[in-house]
Amino acid sequence: LEAFMKKMQGMMLVKDNAVDRAEIAENQARDANSRADNAEEEVRPQQNKIQQIENDL
Repeated sequence: LEAFMKKMQGMMLVKDNAVDRAEIAENQARDANSRADNAEEEVRPQQNKIQQIENDL
């Protein structure tokens, strides 16, 4: 019974670590998506200027 309990504790620790890593990965993905959205917003005015110049030519 003691061996079983130790095995269960080990499995719970592995699960907890996996959940922690998943949460970190989700946060990193959310941050990366936010940075990508911000970059797209910064580029949009320049793209509009390029389009206007091309239309003028």
